[in-house]
Amino acid sequence: QAILAQVALHGWPPCRCPSEGTMERSGSSWRRAVVAAALAVTVRLVAVTAAESIDVDAPPSCDLGSALAPVRGELRQRDLGLPAEKRAWEFALDAGCSYRLYERPQIADCLSGKWVVLIGASQTNIWTVQLANTLAHNALITKRDGFSIDGVFTLLIDVVIEDGKVVYKNIVQDRRKKGERRVGAHTKERDSTLLQDVFSQVWRQSVKYSTKAVRITNFFAEYWDNVDMALHAVESASGWARAPVTMAVTIGLWYVNSLHCAESSQWCATRPAYGRLSMDELLDQYREDMLDAMARLEPFCSSSGRARVLGCAVASIDHCQFMQGDIWHRTYDELRTVMSERATHLFRYIDLWTLTMQIPEDCLGGHQSPMSALWTWQVLLGGICQKTPAAKGALAAFHGPLCRAEQVNAECDDPHKKGFSYSWECALSELCTLEAVPRPAGMRSAHVSAGTVSVDFAAAAGAVRRRTWLDDYRDTCAGGVGLFTELLLTLLLAGAAAAILYWLRRSGAEGWSFQGYKRMSSGSLQRRDNADKQADSTGHLWGSGSPNSRTASWGPDQKGSFSRIQLVSASAVGGTGGVWYDMESEQQVTDARIMVSGHRATGQEALGPKAKPAASPGDGELGAAPAPPASEKFAFGLARCVASLHVVAGHLYARQAVADIYLFGWGFTWVPWFFMLSGFVLFSAH
Repeated sequence: QAILAQVALHGWPPCRCPSEGTMERSGSSWRRAVVAAALAVTVRLVAVTAAESIDVDAPPSCDLGSALAPVRGELRQRDLGLPAEKRAWEFALDAGCSYRLYERPQIADCLSGKWVVLIGASQTNIWTVQLANTLAHNALITKRDGFSIDGVFTLLIDVVIEDGKVVYKNIVQDRRKKGERRVGAHTKERDSTLLQDVFSQVWRQSVKYSTKAVRITNFFAEYWDNVDMALHAVESASGWARAPVTMAVTIGLWYVNSLHCAESSQWCATRPAYGRLSMDELLDQYREDMLDAMARLEPFCSSSGRARVLGCAVASIDHCQFMQGDIWHRTYDELRTVMSERATHLFRYIDLWTLTMQIPEDCLGGHQSPMSALWTWQVLLGGICQKTPAAKGALAAFHGPLCRAEQVNAECDDPHKKGFSYSWECALSELCTLEAVPRPAGMRSAHVSAGTVSVDFAAAAGAVRRRTWLDDYRDTCAGGVGLFTELLLTLLLAGAAAAILYWLRRSGAEGWSFQGYKRMSSGSLQRRDNADKQADSTGHLWGSGSPNSRTASWGPDQKGSFSRIQLVSASAVGGTGGVWYDMESEQQVTDARIMVSGHRATGQEALGPKAKPAASPGDGELGAAPAPPASEKFAFGLARCVASLHVVAGHLYARQAVADIYLFGWGFTWVPWFFMLSGFVLFSAH
């Protein structure tokens, strides 16, 4: 309490952490540590090595102008005592810094007099529309402006915005759009002619330059060989030669789409020659095309090139939960490997794959939601607007009815009714904006040599975050347990669950199964005495012969209700003790056999299919030895157990709550299996 009082009055004093201790775990990156004091103040720590000193201050801004932008961390929502839709988000980066946030005024100030060039397909279409609508209200709307964000037919978007108004707009659609003729739409031969002609409009048409204007141009590019034509168009635009140029490029998705894409396909065979390649051949082609484009991009983005002032950014493909196949990971790895060797402060690499993995957002048909796109723009702008003051505030609040993927899925479940072709087009029809929110007064941040410690004294004084099994599991994985040990633990857990299910089944109710039995849905069997026809009141079910020869018995509380009794119409059973009645039909049953399902019947408790007459009233031997119990018709128990565990592992994998084990990513594939299993079982039953 005394220490906390000193902290409250004078701030966190300088301290020296031990060189060896719980903060440092064999060089591994431990994201969290909980420091418990008398008042249970929760401290979040991101550290790699022991800290030399701690100073109370705001986290430093990330240097997004560096070769490799920091993107790994955790995006979490802060309560701040506000409703859920107004809560702010904090991107806690492992690098110990925070993003500088840019609202509309800062973006307009930063980009004034500049030319923003985007090269890519549908993803850069989304970025273009998002940025243009931020600078000018409804600058671009697909259904009004007659274009689609399909990654195939929109060849050029060129817009100039000045003082919040659109002063020039040119959108070019492929004439094949009318018949949706995708097959062969972008062969190398067709692109070399078609795109060169379309891109030339950028420099052939007279577009007046102004130091107050912002030009945003999106050049279409499904494949890397389209890049050279876009660069040529920018270099040839003499009317905007004075404008500083910045460029963002992202290409890769259509190489993935080409895998195993036959020429007859109507959506992915835009370059059929690539669809005939194996995965290895396709990745070799991707690398070859990329290296050719890099040879053209690097000079353009160098200190002597056209983008020498603001530089360029090359972004990887984004990440969606369904992207689990090997082709996705290898495509991402190819670009990451090449850019890690070539990236500079003017030729920056944006690891969009990792960035979007940190954002708790679902994709919209493989595309980013507006919230995810806005975070991407914050990273891109951080490298462009280094000399422009950012908005005041380190937390981000998103405003708009269609910011989140869940909002889009609810409002745009049928985009055609709203005049759009796709849900991501509908999502961009309502502007989503970012507001920078200052940190609460009670939250103070402390700098550590290799990270940050954020302490919210006001909020943490009365609450302690309890650790869960998930925290322990993630810490264990982060501590370097090893892949083999993790797999072994997972298999042991699955085996234990299967053993428990098997034990429960074997120890549960079992009964005999005989051909020719007639099942009673419910009701009663009652033995009436030959003399007075009165119901037996002993609570026992008697077999043929004297009352001493019982076939089965149950407690008095179950008397008269025999839902687990099966009535057998078979050969007669000898004996003259009494008469059986089926109380539902009030019919006398003279030739009857009774089977009790619920336990393993023996000797006096069951009659075999070919029972022998009782030898004497008391010998206890009413029939032949029963047949062995029949096994389950379809043994799906173990498969259901494994499938359920894999589905759970898949959900945890998607939320990064478990180790990055490739097998976990396929947990979702069991869902259709369960549907098929249900149909199969129902069909078999009927």
